[in-house]
Amino acid sequence: MKTLLSGGAAMLFMAAAISDFRTRIIPNWIPAFLGLLFAAAAIVDPSAYPPLSSVAGAVLVFVPLLILFAGGKMGGGDVKLLTAAALWSGWEQLPALLLVTVLAGGVLAIVALARVMARRAADTLALFFPYSATAKARLWLETLLRTRNVDALPLGEAGLPYGIAIAAGGLSILSPFGSTGM
Repeated sequence: MKTLLSGGAAMLFMAAAISDFRTRIIPNWIPAFLGLLFAAAAIVDPSAYPPLSSVAGAVLVFVPLLILFAGGKMGGGDVKLLTAAALWSGWEQLPALLLVTVLAGGVLAIVALARVMARRAADTLALFFPYSATAKARLWLETLLRTRNVDALPLGEAGLPYGIAIAAGGLSILSPFGSTGM
């Protein structure tokens, strides 16, 4: 039963990452179901999912994130998803969750910047050589991504889809190496 519940949590983390990448929205039902699955896991095996430790970790994460949200520095879906992930991590695994989330966010930022820089270089070349391979490659990229706004992926007005990084952190604490093991 414990494996089924943590497997469901893993699927929800992946759904959040996909949704945040595609739409920049993490639906409210995902963190809500993560919380419900955690409650069920805590009832099934309170020694593996200690409720007090988990609530303490979630509160410790939620309060500063709420301040960031109020200041417009973080999205509401990210706050809810990371708080739900902190429930699953508990107090003991919270540093691991945050470390993996921050590292994955750094990789995400580097990839996003590299994509923007490559696109701008291709645009510059296409200016001087409009019938070149780079101009055709840009058109192919736009077609592949089904968008005419390549700059918005993954950087744009909405910023980074940080739900991907949070999902990576959440999956890391659900792994066989984390305390809640699958």
